[in-house]
Amino acid sequence: MSPMFGEREACILPPPERRAAATTGDCATIARMSPAARPRRHSHVYHVGFLLVAQFPMMAFAAALEPLRAANRLSGSTLYGWSFYSRDGRPVIASNGVEVAVHGAVGADAKLDLLLVCAGTQETQPPSVTKWLRALARTGTALGGISL
Repeated sequence: MSPMFGEREACILPPPERRAAATTGDCATIARMSPAARPRRHSHVYHVGFLLVAQFPMMAFAAALEPLRAANRLSGSTLYGWSFYSRDGRPVIASNGVEVAVHGAVGADAKLDLLLVCAGTQETQPPSVTKWLRALARTGTALGGISL
């Protein structure tokens, strides 16, 4: 009798065998995999947007972004995607002076699962930012904020 999917055992197969087990659906092989290595039931990439506000804390931004990158790398597939936004689509300078290029501006037609606002320390946002956040929330995008 083969083990059930819920059993917790370390994955002992190298990546090519993991892919083969996922393709064939070999339950005994899949059950030996760690949860992160098991085949996903859907192919949706969870997309996280970051709204960067002037003087945002780089440490908080990196602490939110790096686990997504690491999960992609360790899984061997793209589980997470991300995009950076600013009020006007121009690069944003973090509190440590590092300039970060962005992918778009507030108001962009973004297809996001989650938007994290990386708050600055001194800047208030224009009504267009609030309008965009409300529009994203209406379409099902989860909203959150990070700061130090």
